Amino acid sequence: MLEYLKKHSTIVSLIFFGLITIITYGLLIPQLGYYQDDWYLIWAGQTGGLSDVIALFTTDRPFMGWVYAFDYKLLGDGILGWHLWALLLKLVGVYGVYWLLQMLWPKEKFLKISVLLLFIVYPGFLSQPIANTFQNHLLTYGAAIWSIAFGVAAIKFERKTVRVLFFLASVALTALYLPIYEYMIGLEGAKIILFWMVYQKKYSDNFKSSLKKVGLWYLPHLVVSLIFLYWRFFLFESSRITTNEATLLSNYQSNLGPSLLRLVVEIVKDFIDTVVHVWSFTLYKNFDMADYADFGQAILIAIIVVGISAFFLFNINRTESTADFWQKNNKLIWLGAGIVVITLLPMVIAGRNVRFGGFERYTLQASLGVALLITGVLSYIRPRMREALLLALLFVGVATQVSNAQNWADL
Repeated sequence: MLEYLKKHSTIVSLIFFGLITIITYGLLIPQLGYYQDDWYLIWAGQTGGLSDVIALFTTDRPFMGWVYAFDYKLLGDGILGWHLWALLLKLVGVYGVYWLLQMLWPKEKFLKISVLLLFIVYPGFLSQPIANTFQNHLLTYGAAIWSIAFGVAAIKFERKTVRVLFFLASVALTALYLPIYEYMIGLEGAKIILFWMVYQKKYSDNFKSSLKKVGLWYLPHLVVSLIFLYWRFFLFESSRITTNEATLLSNYQSNLGPSLLRLVVEIVKDFIDTVVHVWSFTLYKNFDMADYADFGQAILIAIIVVGISAFFLFNINRTESTADFWQKNNKLIWLGAGIVVITLLPMVIAGRNVRFGGFERYTLQASLGVALLITGVLSYIRPRMREALLLALLFVGVATQVSNAQNWADL
């Protein structure tokens, strides 16, 4: 049986990562409902139809209104549908990361397993139970991930037709995700870094030559980004202060020194919160709110996920323990740290910050960077210990997400 599973490790891997996602986020779906801003959209849809749904967002993020209208047309008022849709979007992001990692590091099993597991259960984004409101975050992030993956595939593949199709898909997804949530534009920086990595590996060019090639390859994405930014800054006027670019620019111009100091301080604080504190603060907060029954259930589900993952790690997809893996991954630490900083920066520039108790959701776009960074750190630890630490972090992530869903279900 084990030999059969090992022989079909790709299919088994896809099932495994999907199963971990479904157990972590799907088991409590029947107990969840509508919360917070969910009710505004449902009310608008019921009383005024799709036109009122679109109108809700005309003063802030108008493109989001059209996305919501599509979602509402598809899902209607049914609670279950919105939660299943959010779960599906989470899975879309997971499989996008899976494909991306397969292309970037095809032979390094522990790296891929570690990054994917940490990405799946990352305990910073705790808003998935508010599915109606926050499924758009998952849609935006998933589209950005697939944009990166298609772009990497277009560089790596040799067939011209395939390269063109993947390239067009990558650019189209850039045009999709940017207008939904403007503060996720930092993912374009992550895209440039990963494109450059792939060019370096494929062509072994020097820095200057590969940078020039990446610049030309990225140019259509840059055009899309600049068109969006021009529209956002000069053509569209948001009535919300937090998304009104003219107000933000005025604040920076009138308080340049303090504003720049704030940027440095807040990006350091948010980096620490996103990478380190998130693994303890969110778990404590949710366990502190849980009764004994919910506490026991969260622990049990986390143990089950860790058990399944340990079986996969040690039997189905036995990871390598070569020195080569250890030696490479100081670069992985820098890559992960760079992605975390560059994806948090637009949010900090806009005057928002990671704050536990509701605004830890601003860590979502940095979660892939966090998973890469932590995996890079784990690579310096001897094999058995690093696998144990990975499983411990997996336990924390699952327990946090399940306990968080329980707390929403109990409202």
